[in-house]
Amino acid sequence: MRTFKLSLIAAALLLASQAQAAVTTLTFDDVPGANPGTNLNALGNYGGFTWDNTYALHQSYHPGSGYDRGAVSGEWVAYTAYANPISFSAGNAFDFYGGYFTSAWDSSLTVKIAGFRNGVEIYSQDIVLNNQYPQLFGLNFRGVDKVSFTSLGQHVAFDNLQVTTPVPEPETYALMGLGLVGLMAARRRKAK
Repeated sequence: MRTFKLSLIAAALLLASQAQAAVTTLTFDDVPGANPGTNLNALGNYGGFTWDNTYALHQSYHPGSGYDRGAVSGEWVAYTAYANPISFSAGNAFDFYGGYFTSAWDSSLTVKIAGFRNGVEIYSQDIVLNNQYPQLFGLNFRGVDKVSFTSLGQHVAFDNLQVTTPVPEPETYALMGLGLVGLMAARRRKAK
């Protein structure tokens, strides 16, 4: 019986460590309290992430701009506020697969997108945007806890980012499993 229980725990831990988080699309159409009449709709803690210097904007706020043209689903986009670098992060690792990006004003704009793990840059890609239509960029940043966009002083609109929901890393599951084994051992000793 003991071997069966340990085998069951080991199998559960193995499955948990191999589990894939579901892919989520961040559309920015459901930002709490967002007002179409202002450009100061801070994202704050949106979609399970902490956003720095990032706002949501209704496409009607600047008709004919890259903000307007950059809306892929619904009527809202997120953007790099005041053309400063932005980032989104989580306490646990997540995957960033990419999304749609548009320059707000310039016809040719280079943006650096970087992925970090524990403060160390592990991914970096430069993309070139236009202000006429949104472009889909696949990035496939795996196991990051922070992503940043830097646009050299110009505004970037983005929509429909594909991410996994932040989940505990396999080490967390392993520690949890060890704790369960310890609890079972303590219970068995107490029963004797």
